[in-house]
Amino acid sequence: MAITSNTKNPFRIGDCPIKDYVSAGLLKPSVIKSAISSIDKSLILKKLGTLFPDNLGLLNKTLKELLSL
Repeated sequence: MAITSNTKNPFRIGDCPIKDYVSAGLLKPSVIKSAISSIDKSLILKKLGTLFPDNLGLLNKTLKELLSL
């Protein structure tokens, strides 16, 4: 999943707005996009923040719905 601070575009099915982005350690309001992809671990430069239970619960629910689990 990708995270973006571009919240001006309309949300698509599966996008999850991050609640309380400041407490999550993010600089701007952000959205978890529903695009599932993978990248090599060496491309990760740093940790931006932490998802708390409210955000993780919403993400888990959305993934289950998208993947029909």
